[in-house]
Amino acid sequence: MDKGTDPSEVDAALADWRQGDILLSPTVPAIRLASAALALTVASKELFAEDPTATLSVVPEQFSGVMIVSQTCDLVRECKDRPHVLVCPLVTADSDLINAVEKGERPRFVRVSGLKSEPLVADLDQIFTLEKTVLAELATDHRPGANGDAEVRMVGRAIANKFGRTAFPDDFVAAISKMRKEIVRKHDKASPLGAFLQGALEIRVRAKPDWTTAEEVELLFVFEWDGEIPLDHDAHVESLVRRIDKSGAYPNVEGRAVGLDRLSAATYRASDVLDLDNLSRAEDN
Repeated sequence: MDKGTDPSEVDAALADWRQGDILLSPTVPAIRLASAALALTVASKELFAEDPTATLSVVPEQFSGVMIVSQTCDLVRECKDRPHVLVCPLVTADSDLINAVEKGERPRFVRVSGLKSEPLVADLDQIFTLEKTVLAELATDHRPGANGDAEVRMVGRAIANKFGRTAFPDDFVAAISKMRKEIVRKHDKASPLGAFLQGALEIRVRAKPDWTTAEEVELLFVFEWDGEIPLDHDAHVESLVRRIDKSGAYPNVEGRAVGLDRLSAATYRASDVLDLDNLSRAEDN
């Protein structure tokens, strides 16, 4: 677009964009602020090596493109009212990381259908802001990201989960350590338990009445529909719950499989997603 572009042209160029769409263009660098007191990345170390007098500096880093993080409703609002859009970089990933992301085991990253032919994932740890005119100028590099409403909702949930993760009590994290390892180990296996875990949308946790005075903890293995729950679900839930250490602060932990169509809104709101990646990091640290 030329200098003096009319705002309506920008709005028209972004009219069919939505959250999760991708821009495959190295023209847009990811931008962050870094301190010379302790440069933490290769890019920031190189920048301060070139300019030893700098203390704080903006670090631009080239990637293969970006994914749209902003909600669709904000993205398509008139640029005069909402000039900014949030994006995150697309980073190169090997097959192991891609498989883990697609299984929901690495919530830092998102992979959408528009990247199926590319060894790339979106990195939610590096979100930054662009003005909408930048996207409009590079509209020829635009590619739909999420395929269909279900995947659009998946992207929205992934972004929400990334920034809404619950900090579970350390004692609870320790208590479910063996269960977490079993879930990670069996999730992708061709077995009845593996099929059960693959079918579940997510695992949610509810402390009753709350974590401060928890008398009971309930694990919810949530499926899209109640009719999709395998007939042998009780055996799988029981086998996983048996791996929980109930000798400490949480002696009463139960589990059940439930479809979203049978799960009350009150129970859903009172529970939190069990983020296996976050738990493993906490445990390793």
